[in-house]
Amino acid sequence: MPPLRERKKRSAMRAIQAAGLRLVDARGYDEVTVQEIAEAADVSPSSIYRYFETKEGIFLWDEAESPLLAGIAARLTSDAPIEALRSAVHALVDARFERDGSGMLRRLRLIHAVPDLEAAARAEADQFRRALGEILASGTGRDVDDLRNQVTAAVAVGVLTAVIEGWLAGAGGRPFAEMLDEAFDIVADGLRS
Repeated sequence: MPPLRERKKRSAMRAIQAAGLRLVDARGYDEVTVQEIAEAADVSPSSIYRYFETKEGIFLWDEAESPLLAGIAARLTSDAPIEALRSAVHALVDARFERDGSGMLRRLRLIHAVPDLEAAARAEADQFRRALGEILASGTGRDVDDLRNQVTAAVAVGVLTAVIEGWLAGAGGRPFAEMLDEAFDIVADGLRS
């Protein structure tokens, strides 16, 4: 369990993101200011900038990212990289969807509907790919620039991106976990079929 300070910070960040989503749902992304989000969340604008840095950051933040990387690192001690990725993603995604699947759908729809958010999300995906490459290097003992690590990290980000886009296209009608398993099975099969 994270320390109290971290739990309070995450709670505040969740409240800010929820307030931002409510306002954006009502008026549209471009019509909502950081000041208005701060007022709705009962925090100062400086708190928002301290936690998220930008308006885009409010909507891009996903508290599962750090635990996901830690989960992958922990699983690399016993699992092959692709299985470590699959099980770590499943552990977080399953709990997340159980807690707030409709909220995830709402946030992801917003990200893909607003060009500035979508561009920022792609940049974050690239940062995640690099971080994952470093974790794979550490867990496998190979150099961070090793092609196998780089390809594995890129494939993992590609799988997640494809599943998210497919899930959104289907309006969340198909279980995300099922789509995730199918995508990882395709990769595990070596893209042969």
